[in-house]
Amino acid sequence: MKKVLYFSAMLMVAGVGTGVSADIISVSLTYTNSAERPLLAASDMAGFVNAANWNQVVAPDRDSVGITADSLALNLGTGTSSGASLAHSSSGGSYVARRTTDATTYTPNQALMAGAFARFNYGTSGSHIYEVTGLSSTFTGPGYDVYVYVNAANFWEDRTDFYGQYRLQAGTYDQTTWAVTGVRYTNAFINAGSGATQGTAGTGNYILFSGLTNASFTLTGVHSTDSARSGINGFQIVAIPEPGSMLLMGLGISVIVFFRRFVNKTL
Repeated sequence: MKKVLYFSAMLMVAGVGTGVSADIISVSLTYTNSAERPLLAASDMAGFVNAANWNQVVAPDRDSVGITADSLALNLGTGTSSGASLAHSSSGGSYVARRTTDATTYTPNQALMAGAFARFNYGTSGSHIYEVTGLSSTFTGPGYDVYVYVNAANFWEDRTDFYGQYRLQAGTYDQTTWAVTGVRYTNAFINAGSGATQGTAGTGNYILFSGLTNASFTLTGVHSTDSARSGINGFQIVAIPEPGSMLLMGLGISVIVFFRRFVNKTL
């Protein structure tokens, strides 16, 4: 009986954990050069919120100029259609795929962070824009967070003088965050915080926009100077867990902890 309860608790936690993949949309911005930045396989788990089945916006190659506006139907972390779509475009000039690491072998997270879309003409102002529309009640009902992965480093060196300015708009929600993005990814996701100006920018490789409820939003990488290289590697849209799901997971974990302690005491 004890074993049945223990394994039921394990399944309870696993069920909640794997079910979350239906509440995630993950988007990678990349280019087709497998030696420098391999594409993510459908089964690859990547991101601060670990998920598979990344939707990939693919440029022809690194430094390819003039990536045109395009659209993409978005799948969930389960690989099934989310009903939402992504349109990406550029204002004030072209944007380009950049290499942001000098690695030669890659884990899925390293592949995610190895390439980014950014403005091409660094000395001029402009922006690259990502519009998501058609989010279902799975996201708008409980609300959702957007994790934006950012890296503008030169692939051969860190540059702490490189900044990114990122804006997310959704109805009355309008937040702009600055981050120091010129530090290469080293196997850890670091929240850059919520600096409202360049002078208050934190160093990190992802930005979190929290508590959205609209069925659509616009994410913009704003470029104003040579040091404001607002590269975006990708982003994730993550539904905020329902209280019942969190309670169920907490209950399952509590049962597991109890039985582990019980077993240890009886050994």
